[in-house]
Amino acid sequence: MPGKETASVLKLLVLILPIAAIILISGCATDGVGAVGPGIVILNWEPDYSSVESRDDVQLRLKIKNQGGEQADSPRALLTGMTFGGDEWLLIYGTEEESLKPYLLPRNPRYGTEGEEVTFIWELSAPLLPEGIIRTYQPGVRIFYDYVTTGIKPITLVNENELRHLVDIGGTLPTQASQHSGGPLAVTVVTGKHIKVVEERRKTFPITIHIRNTGGGIPYWVGQGSMLYGIPEESEYRVLLAISLPPGLGFVTCSEYAGTGSGQGSYIQLWKGRDADITCELEILTMPPVSQEGTIKFYLTYGYAIDRSTSVTVKGLYGG
Repeated sequence: MPGKETASVLKLLVLILPIAAIILISGCATDGVGAVGPGIVILNWEPDYSSVESRDDVQLRLKIKNQGGEQADSPRALLTGMTFGGDEWLLIYGTEEESLKPYLLPRNPRYGTEGEEVTFIWELSAPLLPEGIIRTYQPGVRIFYDYVTTGIKPITLVNENELRHLVDIGGTLPTQASQHSGGPLAVTVVTGKHIKVVEERRKTFPITIHIRNTGGGIPYWVGQGSMLYGIPEESEYRVLLAISLPPGLGFVTCSEYAGTGSGQGSYIQLWKGRDADITCELEILTMPPVSQEGTIKFYLTYGYAIDRSTSVTVKGLYGG
């Protein structure tokens, strides 16, 4: 049976664990909840005071960071969930639509630097409410930015005679998984470990491209250089895909996606903004004398939007 000391420890744990849980939840709520994954994330969105009186000054602080592997272009912010003018919120500094910076630099592993951050503070006047009325508002912010995710898939082409030699002597061929540069959309590619080339026979092989939305936001396409603060219905969940093949390979299908960089290729639709899969057939145009390695490159060009909200309680002081 537990003694008095054990019982005391159990009572203490019963008291401490709920407090620890509250601390843990509170810590998460103030540090990046909402948007997740690489790309731009919202590190902070909060008022200077959570409770104010009518027509008190209120500051709303936004802090974002590029945690992806590519430059984030045209980051801009739209205030949401708020009505301005009359007896509602009044803007003292800043506008409903703010262009934050021309771009945010990504992390740089070579120099050990993190992704670039930017902070913006809006100043507002709290709404007018009658005496005795208390209302909690939920100011929101939507961040828009333009992004490119770059992916690669190394492949090995091997002559059938060379493959037989390797099998005979117990040798192996290099195999590498696909990689991408890091962004709110991830691209992975699946194909065989190596592609055997048979002389005097047309050789084709498939690749399957998986695109996944891992950033917790909304992908869309509005054209390069656009500064829109909304998502046109015809553009939502659309991204631009370009595929660049190494010398010696050609397209049998998917030639509409051919391109050597961002902003090229053709559109692909993500189902409900979540994912898309596409299978392409490629052809080997040149017979390797022994074996050769090549790299297929993929470019996803798109806009992306993430949301965050906070709360402010306003106490009324005016009759009416």
